[in-house]
Amino acid sequence: MARPSSFSDVDAWRRSDDNIASIDLTSVELSAKTALVYVKVAELGELLEACGLKVEMSGAGLKATRAKSPLELTRMLEAEQKSWDEARKKYLEAIQDPASIENDWLRQSIDRHAKNEGMPPVEWPAEPEEEDDED
Repeated sequence: MARPSSFSDVDAWRRSDDNIASIDLTSVELSAKTALVYVKVAELGELLEACGLKVEMSGAGLKATRAKSPLELTRMLEAEQKSWDEARKKYLEAIQDPASIENDWLRQSIDRHAKNEGMPPVEWPAEPEEEDDED
């Protein structure tokens, strides 16, 4: 995966609409009170739509979402680019001096970046073997 350069380079699940509310009344017993709740949920759906949210009504439920703003999408792309740039920087540092990276989690992150980018893996130094203190 190359450095993200547009919104389409950001994972789709991160770009998807934000879930604001989900209401599911299918597990509630049907009574006069429940019927009134159904009406109130429908009214709530209309109110949420009037506020600019996308509302999906299904049987006895409601789901309200909102699209991310252009500013949110821009910030998301910038964060993805910063993350990619940092991974690239750490990879280049590791290629120059593999022993300088001691944390296993960071080594794994660098290895994952190299694999995703189709770059050669870092040749990490062998771990020193622990000596037994038995006399």
